[in-house]
Amino acid sequence: MNDTNKFAQSLKHNRAFTAKLLFDLHLIITEQAADVYRDMGIIFPVSVSSTVLYLNSVEQASLTQIAKALSQPHQLISQRIKTLLKLDLLVKSSDKVDKRRTFYSLSSVGKQQGKLLKEYCYGAEVAFNNISEEIGVDLHELLNQSIDSLHKNSFSNRWKRTEND
Repeated sequence: MNDTNKFAQSLKHNRAFTAKLLFDLHLIITEQAADVYRDMGIIFPVSVSSTVLYLNSVEQASLTQIAKALSQPHQLISQRIKTLLKLDLLVKSSDKVDKRRTFYSLSSVGKQQGKLLKEYCYGAEVAFNNISEEIGVDLHELLNQSIDSLHKNSFSNRWKRTEND
């Protein structure tokens, strides 16, 4: 094993780099889901899926409403909206009362893509359940519990406690 492989393996087993492992998992899932998207005819990137799913569930929404619904930063949602607009999957309309506010809704093609995404979600749920059974841990529940735990007691608070140990 060369030095690069040794280092990669050491990171894989170093709990201080748990966030890197989660990011690696994210990249693998995103890459493999993109293959499924292509096979299904889904034309938008995996990264904008939750935005499409949300807009598929409402008639229209502002950027702020989307960000709140997805618990995502405004800037990230803005980038996703730009991607969806370039793909002609969204329609923009101005608020009749507040001209500064813009609403977004799925275009007819966007609605078709939204239906495909819902179909994908059914298969993805089965696939993730399969992974959970294979590894003997409910991955979805584990991630939700981890997120909840960090909201209750932040990583920085936990880290600060190590200074006193």
